[in-house]
Amino acid sequence: MDRSLEGPIVVTRKRSTRRWRVDRFLPAFMLAPAVLVLAALTLFPIGYVIYLSLTDTGVNSPNGSFIGLDNFRLIKDDPAFWDSVRVTGLFTGGAVLAEFVLGFAIALLLNGKMRGLGLLRTLMLLPMVMTPVIVALTWRMLYGPTYGYFDYLLSRLGLGQPNWLDNSRLALVSVIAVDVWQWTPFMFLLLTAGLQSMPTEPFEAARVDGAGRLATFRHLTLPLMRNIIIIALIFRAIDAFDTFDIIWVLTNGGPGTTTQTLTIYSYFQSFRWFNFGYGAALSVVMLVVVAVFCAIMVLLMNRETA
Repeated sequence: MDRSLEGPIVVTRKRSTRRWRVDRFLPAFMLAPAVLVLAALTLFPIGYVIYLSLTDTGVNSPNGSFIGLDNFRLIKDDPAFWDSVRVTGLFTGGAVLAEFVLGFAIALLLNGKMRGLGLLRTLMLLPMVMTPVIVALTWRMLYGPTYGYFDYLLSRLGLGQPNWLDNSRLALVSVIAVDVWQWTPFMFLLLTAGLQSMPTEPFEAARVDGAGRLATFRHLTLPLMRNIIIIALIFRAIDAFDTFDIIWVLTNGGPGTTTQTLTIYSYFQSFRWFNFGYGAALSVVMLVVVAVFCAIMVLLMNRETA
């Protein structure tokens, strides 16, 4: 080999090595500032809440002293906590189940080809992009006993005025209905994307074999949509579990404690009764519940995939 060529070859190798390093580390370097900011905005509040949950910080102890797990022991014997757990479970389960059923039904209905389908799908998404406080204020006017549209229609039909938000039997159902109205489009959006991404060959083969719609839905659509369904349920369950704005604007957790979820109860403890340590402990419990729920759903999804 001509030694006069060794210099250019070595330079070329060094340049290629340097370029390989730049191509490998440049994306991480460019993303590092954003990742650090997001980590600081996420990890610091979580860490501070965990610290508060281990103290007795409150109106009687502004500086707070370390008490270990005493707040969590108090939670175990707190009847108001268990009542809020029941309300949270009813709200989350009822809202997510109704949104899933309605969203899936509408997605199946609008999955074909028809004129104006794009416009109809766009209109379906409008409730989802509205501010939750505006949604709650609008529905509070509709539910109103004096000028509410629903009570007006029922009174015209001679059915009386049920007083939706002040009736202990109807308040939680009324709040769930508002959440379903706003977030069913989210389920519709995810499930529509899943339906459109499914392969067509199995459905054509089932049609040739004479399979009915119900059998096709049970044995093809549901298995192929399983992962999308789990992801949609995870997202909506987490969001519904910590819903605050809609419930607060509609009922403030009332009447009594009928619509007092864990988020409302934690808010009362922290910012109405100034038991910051106890309120932080409630928030930590909610964080653990969400983490366990997500872990279980992901394990189910991985098991089905495997």
